[in-house]
Amino acid sequence: MVDAISSSLAGLNAASSRLATAADRISKAGLNTTTTTPQTKPPADINLAEEIVNSKLADISYTANAKVLQVQLKTEKELLNILA
Repeated sequence: MVDAISSSLAGLNAASSRLATAADRISKAGLNTTTTTPQTKPPADINLAEEIVNSKLADISYTANAKVLQVQLKTEKELLNILA
């Protein structure tokens, strides 16, 4: 039972990190890195479409891991109620 909780928490942390990375890259895409002034097109190494997809995937992953954690905790509670 604890493995499911650990896995879910690790998944939540990974999704959070993935979203932070995507958000950072998206924010950098709108700035000229040498002068920090707005620019019209993103740097060549940043693909905005890919970063937007990554942020959505991180959102879906975070939601799924939170649901697994919620179900695991509910299951443990029910098991304790049965055994008590």
